[in-house]
Amino acid sequence: MRGWLADACPRLARWGLLRWIRDVLHISGLVVFHSSGIVQIVLNRGDPVARELGSGLAALLAPEETAIILGEI
Repeated sequence: MRGWLADACPRLARWGLLRWIRDVLHISGLVVFHSSGIVQIVLNRGDPVARELGSGLAALLAPEETAIILGEI
């Protein structure tokens, strides 16, 4: 993931594996599926890392037309 998001999230790309596990991979949220695949990812807007990760995921998943939303979880 770090490599995929490196261009869109340079600060997160510099973080080590342990920080990724502790701060990025523990963001609460929802993944909404449809028969065609993932259509929406909702990240907890209260998480300090969610905004940066959300913009990176939006850039990465734009070709797939997956919506990235910061909301209340």
